Amino acid sequence: MTLRTKTPLLALALAAGTGSAGAQDLLDLYRINRMHSLSRVVEDSLLPARPPQNVGTRFTELAYWPSPATPNDAVTPVPVVVVNRFQKVPKLGRNWFQNRFAIQQWAYEGSNRLTPIDTMYTRELRSRLEAHFGSPTQTLADQGLLYKLKLDEYVQFEYWFVINDTIPLVVMDVNGPFERGVVVATDESHREILNRVKDAFLNRLVLDPRRKAYADYYFENELGSWFLTGFDGNRYFLNVVDPRRVPPGRPVAPIRN
Repeated sequence: MTLRTKTPLLALALAAGTGSAGAQDLLDLYRINRMHSLSRVVEDSLLPARPPQNVGTRFTELAYWPSPATPNDAVTPVPVVVVNRFQKVPKLGRNWFQNRFAIQQWAYEGSNRLTPIDTMYTRELRSRLEAHFGSPTQTLADQGLLYKLKLDEYVQFEYWFVINDTIPLVVMDVNGPFERGVVVATDESHREILNRVKDAFLNRLVLDPRRKAYADYYFENELGSWFLTGFDGNRYFLNVVDPRRVPPGRPVAPIRN
């Protein structure tokens, strides 16, 4: 087969290269030369760039489309929430909390962002919450659900707080210890600042990662089984339990030195 070409570079390569290695070099040179030729054709055919122009529209929604921001446009900073004081509500203080705030409409935020709190295992968060704030305000064992054979929806644990004397905040686990993150809730009137309150308040769990032993009952819906789960100071554990054979109330956390 005869290879015909008008490319001087290719003709030069034909004269210089022989054998299989030379043929491969020849093909590489041809591809490079061809690519450069095509790129020059494309560059010559390009039109100069022009500034954007408003072509007008008969649709009201688009007629008032905002103009692109410029470096000189002022940006309104988002106020930072500072937690000056907080109060954790104990188990026996639930009625006081409910009477004081009497919340009719709750606002919630789950693990919707790639923050350390939202991506950390819930069991790890629970051990850190235990170290920073003590035992939860309410657990699964406090709700009288331990002897039911099936649970569709339940809250594993809840910490109730009052932030800066005026903001009610509930931190809860709604998916069990093997998920990530926690759900926070407050009164609807504080919805706009909920994520900032969450970050400002719970960031201490990241800055100070100390943990404390704990134990909870956990119901696995797919298996229809109850477990004792928690942290013994060294490792996390999960043991099957028969709810008919456990004493009432919260379980005691085993401590391993």
